[in-house]
Amino acid sequence: MRRAVGISVGALGVLGAVAVLAPTPACTNHQCDAPPTITIDVQDDAGAGEVTDDPNTWESSPAYGPWLSFPAQMTYQFQMPSQFAGRQLETTTAYLSVAPDQTAPGAIWVQGSGNAAEFSFVPAGPGATNPAPTITLFNDTCAQYWVRAVITFAPAADAAASDVGVDASDAADADVGDVADAGADAESDAPAE
Repeated sequence: MRRAVGISVGALGVLGAVAVLAPTPACTNHQCDAPPTITIDVQDDAGAGEVTDDPNTWESSPAYGPWLSFPAQMTYQFQMPSQFAGRQLETTTAYLSVAPDQTAPGAIWVQGSGNAAEFSFVPAGPGATNPAPTITLFNDTCAQYWVRAVITFAPAADAAASDVGVDASDAADADVGDVADAGADAESDAPAE
């Protein structure tokens, strides 16, 4: 005589719940433990990035220089130079690589996005010694990268106004008589019919 062996539906549910709740290796190691936040005051810390040839852009590292270590859960706080105080933030770009030196053979990098490169803007508080904002960059992944941050602000209001002033003054200096003379010269140079 054969006996039927079966597992009740309730027992299957319990087994399924235990299987789902079982720890996995990715959750038991410490690769996602948060390191301390690193604050970089770009005015005071030697080698802490620089304003590029474009006076509206700051970079944490040269494109081919050593990049910043950016382990899992790392946060950088970049205290911007005072020249960016009161200016509109235009772009933030993070470039990620698996190596610090981008001149090494086979070195590659990508533009970071999503959880691998989360930017936030923190305006300077009242009475701050540096009136410029702080830009934070957070690696909300469990992966180790190297990072280069490039941050661009809108031109200073006085620089933009002076550019407009130059263009307007050049137009104002044009003599209407010069334009009329140029038209008369063009007609006299035309071939006779």
